[in-house]
Amino acid sequence: MAALLVIAVLLTGCSEIVEKVDLKDDGAGMFQFTVSMSKSKTKIASILKMKTINGKPVPTKAEIIQKVKKIESSLKSCTGSAMLQVA
Repeated sequence: MAALLVIAVLLTGCSEIVEKVDLKDDGAGMFQFTVSMSKSKTKIASILKMKTINGKPVPTKAEIIQKVKKIESSLKSCTGSAMLQVA
């Protein structure tokens, strides 16, 4: 987890985060959180080839995908997140 945080900090400025909230009068609604890292594709590829960054191990692509799936599963189990989508 620490390595993911290190990677995120190193890529600050190379990503775009968009949050969108739509609420209805009855309290129902939608929350959309989008992280686009397309501007940092080359930098991410370089980092993934490294073994460590600042003494912290760099996760493999498979480990990152596994972690995202774990987060997705955890979010889907929350009440009110019936239509969660991770792309």
